[in-house]
Amino acid sequence: MPTPDEIRKLRASAGLTQQALADTMGVHQVTIARWETGVVPISESRLDHVRRICQPLAAQAKRKRPATPKGPQTPRETLDGHPSPGRRGRKRRNNG
Repeated sequence: MPTPDEIRKLRASAGLTQQALADTMGVHQVTIARWETGVVPISESRLDHVRRICQPLAAQAKRKRPATPKGPQTPRETLDGHPSPGRRGRKRRNNG
């Protein structure tokens, strides 16, 4: 029996939201949430269904991902590569 975290990882690796997986399986989103939190155990047949849906999508998503994603290099750099203004770059308003 898989752990709730394993079910969540299967879904996330496929790039699916709980709602998208629920729609594909014909269940409610809250059912997926309950499986992922361990409130309700997932049956073997449902788990097989999750795997049949998620594994091909996960493999497809893995092929599409870049080898090294480029994010901000420093906390002060924005996603577009320009420095953020920070506190010193902002003009102060004169309220007096």
